Amino acid sequence: MAGAGEVERWSGLRAWLYSLIQGNAARNRFLVEYAGVGPGDRVLDIGCGPGASLQEAVKAKADYVAGVDPSPSMVRRAANRVPEAEVREGSAESVPFEDNEFTAVWAISAYHHWADTDAGITEMLRVLKPGGAFYIVERELKPGSSGHGASYDDAIGIAAEITEKFDVPAKVDTLGAGRARYLVVTGSK
Repeated sequence: MAGAGEVERWSGLRAWLYSLIQGNAARNRFLVEYAGVGPGDRVLDIGCGPGASLQEAVKAKADYVAGVDPSPSMVRRAANRVPEAEVREGSAESVPFEDNEFTAVWAISAYHHWADTDAGITEMLRVLKPGGAFYIVERELKPGSSGHGASYDDAIGIAAEITEKFDVPAKVDTLGAGRARYLVVTGSK
């Protein structure tokens, strides 16, 4: 989970380098297709980083696309990259949008950075419209390994916790194949 000084590490140069490494276009396209994003949708990316998924949601013709990130450098980068999207500074634990505002809310390679996962899920569900869907996407790690991502067992645990604590059925799916495999914890409000 995120440390107290983690946001400050995103200087302009580090944000740019991160966007080159982590701007996984294929993963973002997979998610937008998996979520069925299109006209009529209102999409929010919590932890949007440089805005790669926002760009894909705009291409899919979502009615409204927004992103939240705790790093001012990432917010600027995403806003410049995707001027059609509304990008605000904020955290998973304090999302600066109204209740029931989005049809799809996702966090891509961000959940493992959240300081308080319960607060993050609470916020994700708060801004999600009834009938809307949430997606927590993490790179699949091999069992017993550590790093940025989650093992399949970790994802099953996250889904079970969401179902138990928040009374929202959640499940685990996979996106991609081979080395480019991602786990998706998903459910509907």
